This record gives sequence, C-alpha cells and structure tokens, in this order.
Amino acid sequence: VLFVVLVNQWLGRAMVESLMFAVALAVGLSPELLPAIVSVTVARGAHAMARRGVLVRRLEAIENLGSIDVLCTDKTGTLTVGDMALSGALGPDGQPSARVLRWAHANAALETGIANALDAALVAAGQAQGLSVQGLHKVDEIPYDFQRRRLTIVVAEEGGGEGTHRIITKGAFDNVLAACTQVRAGEAARALDEAERRRLADMFRARSEEGFRVLGLATRR
Repeated sequence: VLFVVLVNQWLGRAMVESLMFAVALAVGLSPELLPAIVSVTVARGAHAMARRGVLVRRLEAIENLGSIDVLCTDKTGTLTVGDMALSGALGPDGQPSARVLRWAHANAALETGIANALDAALVAAGQAQGLSVQGLHKVDEIPYDFQRRRLTIVVAEEGGGEGTHRIITKGAFDNVLAACTQVRAGEAARALDEAERRRLADMFRARSEEGFRVLGLATRR
C-alpha cells in the first residue's frame, strides 16, 4: 500500500485518489494472498522445528501448537509402563474383598468377547491370588455393549444345586448399580435404599478423582 501511494505521488496523482486506489488494491489482494501467507508462515514454523529435531506431519498442527500455553506429555516407559493392573477389589464397605475378586476374576476369565486390558488385568490379579475357574461351568454370556455397558456371565457352580445358576455382571459403575436392588453386608444382604446408593456413588466418585478406573460388580442366583 505504501509503495503504491509513493509511486502515485511520484507520478503526480492526487493524494486522496492515490490513497483510495492503494486501499482498494489491498482489499482485493488480501483474501487471495491470505492462504499463501498462512501456508508460508506455518511452513517456516515446521522448518524451524525440524532444525530442533521435531517432525511435523500436518502443517495445520503448527497453528494449534502455537496456541499452547502448557504442554504435558508422557512417554510410555518413563512415567508409565503401558500395562493395566488391578489396584484393589473392594466390597460395599470400601474394604478389600476376596469375594469380589473371585467373581470379577471368573467374569473376566470366562468371557469370550473382544480381548481388552481390563479383563487381562483382572485375570492376572486373580491368578496371582491362586484363583481359577475350576468348579464353574459356563452356561451363557451376554457380551458387553454400549447400551447396557455391562458384561454378564452365567455359570453353574459345583455343589450349587441342580438348575441353580449364578449371574455375574461387571461394567460401568452407574449401570451396574442401577440394576441392583440389594447390597451385601458381610454374609447377609440388605435393601439398597437411596442413602446407600448415594454412599456407594460417593465412594465411586472419590476413587475416580484419584485417577482410578472403577468398575461395578454384582451377582445373583
């Protein structure tokens, strides 16, 4: 714009006409040149990063990178090892429960759906405690889906009585809790009222805020 104004003045044109012509020229060129300017700018940014050993595969990522204030990264093997492990199997009272671990292990060991890290971690934890599915005969299975958000296994137990099956279901905590009507207290079971549901939900929320992936587990004969 400045160059056009100076040239027009050198040619003896009126100042107002020179300025209006220069502004019109700038307005007309800006939309056409803007993509080119952006492309050249991000390409220069990618080139500058390449000199520092950073490979940018998509040029548009440069714009996002330039908007970052704090970047937190982790390379597997430094802070994490890339393996999922069971932290604990807790009963409704929040205390470690061998019963919960047993049925969670059985559910994970007998399911035949898509393999996943959660089930692998449950199986490994159960085996480390000497658990097995011996004595359990799988009768049926309802695979995990994104409506129920639960995986259900039906087993027949040795000595459990003819025609008696046990349903073991695990999955998203809220979905499992919504399917329950009772909660186990020691060897007995009591009604799952609203106060108890809130207490369990608070326990779930507290564990989740600590960074744990929490699953719900329920059984029924």
